[in-house]
Amino acid sequence: MSGLSKLLLFPCVAVVLGLCPAASRAAYSDPTASIGSAAAPVNLDFSAPLHLPQFNPTLGTLQKVTLTLTGTLEGPFSANNPTGGPLTFGIDSFGMMTLNAPGNKSLALPLAITRQLTLPAHSSMSVGLLDPMLPKTTGSTSLIYTSDLSSFIGTGAFDVSVSGARNPQMVQINGLPLSIGAAVVGFNAQGGGSIVQQGYASVSVAYLFQPGEIVVPEPAGIVLMTSGVGIGLLARWRRARGTAGGGSRP
Repeated sequence: MSGLSKLLLFPCVAVVLGLCPAASRAAYSDPTASIGSAAAPVNLDFSAPLHLPQFNPTLGTLQKVTLTLTGTLEGPFSANNPTGGPLTFGIDSFGMMTLNAPGNKSLALPLAITRQLTLPAHSSMSVGLLDPMLPKTTGSTSLIYTSDLSSFIGTGAFDVSVSGARNPQMVQINGLPLSIGAAVVGFNAQGGGSIVQQGYASVSVAYLFQPGEIVVPEPAGIVLMTSGVGIGLLARWRRARGTAGGGSRP
């Protein structure tokens, strides 16, 4: 390959490499916003605003938004058996978490915990938040947007909220149900128990978007670019050759 050919090859390859297309799709997730925590859950009847970052439009064109609600229901409880024989306690606790999202949309997440234990005569048990025997359940559900995305676009934040509702709680003693709420109850003066519903939740957002287009020169522009570079290098090569030739003359 001649010196001129080598000089012309490099700028042409550089131009072609600069035209690699961008990825057709990309996605990223922002940090979650939470209510309560495992160490400090809140009463299930909560309602609080959560702030999530919007999609920055400089990244490209937003195509889909996915909001995911993850919730945990816990049921600290106590049970007491003052009788002379064993008593079996069945504990059932139900709750509902609801994500209230932009566009007047909502998403419900039902949660339920069930626990059964048998207490010997003249014994009691109390299970708190730090007890490994604490009954709990965790679930998640997602809400997807493919249109009406304006609320999610910007450089600020959008708001959602999570509300909770209690369904009746139940304690069964030897198979007989008692609706107790969070109060201590007795069964024929033989035993009693209580459940306290608590929970915590988090909401995350994931964006799917089309990255912004890369400005690609028109074919005619590419030809002019390569031609211009080639002509400049050709002239330089000729000058160098002429100088070399002139130096060799007698």
